[in-house]
Amino acid sequence: MSEKETAVLAREKWDELFKGLKMQWETMWLERYDDRVKAEGVARLDYSLLFVSRGTVVVTTRRCKAPDFVEIVEQQRELSGVEPSSGYVNPSVGGWGKFIRSTLSTRSRLSTLGVQVTPSNVQFWTIAVPVMIAFVAILSIGGWIGWTMATTPPPKPIDEVTPDSKEEKTTQN
Repeated sequence: MSEKETAVLAREKWDELFKGLKMQWETMWLERYDDRVKAEGVARLDYSLLFVSRGTVVVTTRRCKAPDFVEIVEQQRELSGVEPSSGYVNPSVGGWGKFIRSTLSTRSRLSTLGVQVTPSNVQFWTIAVPVMIAFVAILSIGGWIGWTMATTPPPKPIDEVTPDSKEEKTTQN
């Protein structure tokens, strides 16, 4: 067998093991026994891949170290002899979480645009933006009132009632 075939077989073996780990991890948390008197969660079954035996406290309100999936994966990786480069990447070490925190942070984006972020700039813009919005809102209301006044037609003139016309109407009846 060539090295490439060996690597592919090792990767497939690791993928199967990792799926088994995930299934046992999910089952352990879903089927645990929650003891309300002692305020702790206890494993109901043996989970050999997770190194957890029946009756092990998996979660508690006291100072008890709960099983850590990343540590279990690392232990299984060492036991199976799979290279660390293939498999799970911890977000604090690398991956998308670190990429977002380091590359897409607000300060780095603004600094690439040439904007210097200082506390005085932030204080100025914190006050200036709402003031500009209020100013534009007041101008818009004034423009709306002016436009309404300019486009409204004048009212029809009211015929004035003269005393003579009242007398004529009463005499005709």
